[in-house]
Amino acid sequence: MSTPIRFDPSAVIASAPWYERAISEIAPGWGVSRMESRVRRHLFEYQAAQADRIFAPKTHSHTAESHKTARDRVVMMWETRDLVENFAPAKQILLKFAENISPSEYAPATQDRDYDRIVAEYFHDWCRKCDFEGRHSFRKLIEIAVMTRPVDGDCGAVLRRMEDGELRVQLVAGDRIGNPNEVVVAENYFSGVSVDRFGRPLTYRIYRIGRSGVYTDPEEIGRDAFLHYFDPFRSDQYRGVSDFHACLRTARMIKDILEAEQVGVKFASQQAALIFNSTGAPPARNLFSPSAPATLANGETQKNEYTEFGALRYLQNGDKVEVMPSRPGSAFTGFTELLMEHFAMGVGVSAGVLWGTQDYKGPSVRAEFAQADRSFARHKATLCSKLLEPIRDAVLMNAISNDELPLPKKLEGESSVQALKRALRGSFRFPAKLTIDVGRESDANINENAVGAKSLQEIAAEQDRDAFERLEENAQVAAEVARLADKYDVPETTIRVVGKMLPSTPSAAAAAGEKVGVAAAEAQAASVAQKPEDPTTALAKAGPDDEEEEDVEFITARSALDRILNRRKHSMARLANRVERTAALRRALKQSAADADAIRKTFDVLSN
Repeated sequence: MSTPIRFDPSAVIASAPWYERAISEIAPGWGVSRMESRVRRHLFEYQAAQADRIFAPKTHSHTAESHKTARDRVVMMWETRDLVENFAPAKQILLKFAENISPSEYAPATQDRDYDRIVAEYFHDWCRKCDFEGRHSFRKLIEIAVMTRPVDGDCGAVLRRMEDGELRVQLVAGDRIGNPNEVVVAENYFSGVSVDRFGRPLTYRIYRIGRSGVYTDPEEIGRDAFLHYFDPFRSDQYRGVSDFHACLRTARMIKDILEAEQVGVKFASQQAALIFNSTGAPPARNLFSPSAPATLANGETQKNEYTEFGALRYLQNGDKVEVMPSRPGSAFTGFTELLMEHFAMGVGVSAGVLWGTQDYKGPSVRAEFAQADRSFARHKATLCSKLLEPIRDAVLMNAISNDELPLPKKLEGESSVQALKRALRGSFRFPAKLTIDVGRESDANINENAVGAKSLQEIAAEQDRDAFERLEENAQVAAEVARLADKYDVPETTIRVVGKMLPSTPSAAAAAGEKVGVAAAEAQAASVAQKPEDPTTALAKAGPDDEEEEDVEFITARSALDRILNRRKHSMARLANRVERTAALRRALKQSAADADAIRKTFDVLSN
């Protein structure tokens, strides 16, 4: 039995204020009841909310968009920018975001392959000229946004209509949304975001920042034309906070520690030894330069021992030499690794993915990569909902309204509105997920696809590909293989084997497909040693009612058998030539173990 936990109320009684003791002196019964209440409250209270001599909790907080919070957000933005520009691990985090979150292409899924090609061609053409400033492609704009948001906390995109009616995207950095130097007392304005009385954003105020850092030319952008990309963690939050906010001090401390340790190592590497003596002043002679041997008091000559790189000296009384201590210390590596773990946890990405998995075991590496995939998947969902999908919807709807894109064909029982919504269906392709078991993942995908648990489109999306494009490529390769097989009169399987093994039964051949079934039948017929039945005999066995159908079957069977016999003849001829050369070589060596003529006659008989 476990020992029950006993509570000692002496600490609560001793901490009672003076007026409680006074009440106990005047009215003991009332004092006891009040003391019982104090003990009960101590037993069932949140200890983390109580202040003592060791722990002092926060007793107040600021709202998500108070003046203090807004100023702290700006300070953390400047600090994070400086950290990213001067600390390699912080820059590495942004590169990981860009490599794993930035999309590579857009794949429409309107249930009409022809219309999908039209939409994909238009959108990809628009992506090359989407930048309002004419400097970047759509992919590069999104990559910049993905790296900007974790540092600044948020960024924006303005949809601007050009003179020809097309839409362009202007990327706005987080420090351009609102002016951190202005003081606005309006209750419906939060650092560049104006809201209505229900808290819904109405307009966004963006500025131009000059070379001297002066904010000029404010412009009010309506919420329909402004896309605010940020990742809030509070419902009353209108501006984003840097992803480094929880680990900013830790990251800065790591940077300072490493810089200080580097200076210490550099200093230690420049020092050979420290010399101490009784006077605290350098001696009159230089201990580490060759000099004439000194004569001691007993008349003997002082001995010096030289090595290849230095000298060992016998010093006078009071002299002392100590070597500089080694840097860094033995506990330095473990301490810095702990801080780097906290740094990774602060930004929400697995430490193994950021800093490497050299000390991890197999299951640990898989767990790290799986957790990183989930973290990146959450960021991808935020990017799609805040930026990618609104831009796609606006661009495609604008193209349809300007007759640059046709409406998709209506399906059976579908209305015009439903067809218009279907035109916006599709997904953005992202880089393939992180994995260390490519073969294991491939086998799992094959098994899940075989039982219907995973579609080809899902598998291709994980590899940043499109399943329909891949199937079309496979068909093109198969057609080319068939053309080469007919050209050189060889089986298709000698050029490319598309499976682990050919089917050996009619049902397996039917499941594999017509072309594979024909190749399997030919291979199986070629492996049979006995001579196949004469096609004329098979035709004679056919009934009079199906004579016309049997003629077609006879032609097909005869052509197949002719190809098989030709291949057998070629194979036998090559084998006979090889044996003949072997026999000739043996006769030249006076080894008549084989007769070439007899062997050739035998192979001629077998081939016929």
